[in-house]
Amino acid sequence: MSDRREYIAGIVFILLSALAWSFTGYFTRLIALDSVTVIARRGIFGSLSLVGVSILAR
Repeated sequence: MSDRREYIAGIVFILLSALAWSFTGYFTRLIALDSVTVIARRGIFGSLSLVGVSILAR
């Protein structure tokens, strides 16, 4: 890929990620659970994801 195409692809990916992050609050409000449950499940999922990535990185 040329340098210009890589640069434009990078800009597009950054814009898409900013758009996704901007919807986080909206999607969080749609969850019908209490805060403690959401935080606990997020921690469990994050921990399992880190374990999975570290196993795959070996």
